[in-house]
Amino acid sequence: MSSSPTVHEKAYRTYLEFFEVAERKRRWNVFDDIPWADLDASTNTEQRARCIETFSAQFAAFESEVFSSTWQLPFPTRRQMYCYGALQEVATYLAYKAQKDLAIREGDPVRQAIFSFLSRDEAAHAGFYRAMVSLDLSEDRAGTLADLAYVISRFKMPGDGLIPDYQQRLRSSGAGISTRLFVEHGLLPTLRTLGTSRAELKAVLQK
Repeated sequence: MSSSPTVHEKAYRTYLEFFEVAERKRRWNVFDDIPWADLDASTNTEQRARCIETFSAQFAAFESEVFSSTWQLPFPTRRQMYCYGALQEVATYLAYKAQKDLAIREGDPVRQAIFSFLSRDEAAHAGFYRAMVSLDLSEDRAGTLADLAYVISRFKMPGDGLIPDYQQRLRSSGAGISTRLFVEHGLLPTLRTLGTSRAELKAVLQK
C-alpha cells in the first residue's frame, strides 16, 4: 500500500506544519515552566508519603520488568498505525486531562501545570494522526475505513501487555479512564472529525 505523489506531498507538508508548531508554540521546559515555587508541602499526607516510598522501592524492579520486554507494533501497515495513533493519542489526552481537572479541583497548581502541558501535547499528537488518516480517506476511503474499523475492534493501549499488571495499576493509581469516557469523548469525536460514524464502520466490518 503506497500513497500517490499528491498525498505523499500533503503528508510531508502536514508533518512540517506539526513540527513547526511544536517547536514555536508548544515547546515547554520542566524546569522553567512549572511553578515549583507553588508546591505546597502542607498538602502532603501520610498516605501520599507511603505511596511515594512504595513507588521508589519498587521502581527499580518494575523498570527491569518493563525493559525485559520489547514493544511490538500492534498493526503491520502504515495506514493502520495512523489509525491506531489517532486513537491512542486521544486516549492519552483524556487521561492527562482528567488528572489536570483533578489537580484544579484539589487546588494544586504544580500538577495542574504539568498535566496541562502534557494534555496539550497529546491533543496535538492526536490531531496530527487524524490529519494523516484524513489524507488516506481522501485517496482510498473504503480501504481506510476498513483499516480504521479493524484497528478499533482490536484497540488497546501500548502499556497493555508490556507493563506488568497494567490494568490493576491503572485502577489502583486512578490514572486510567473508563471505556465510556473514551468512547464518548475520544472515539466518537474522532469519527465525526474524520467524517464517518459507527454505523458506517459496522457496515464495513460486515462486508
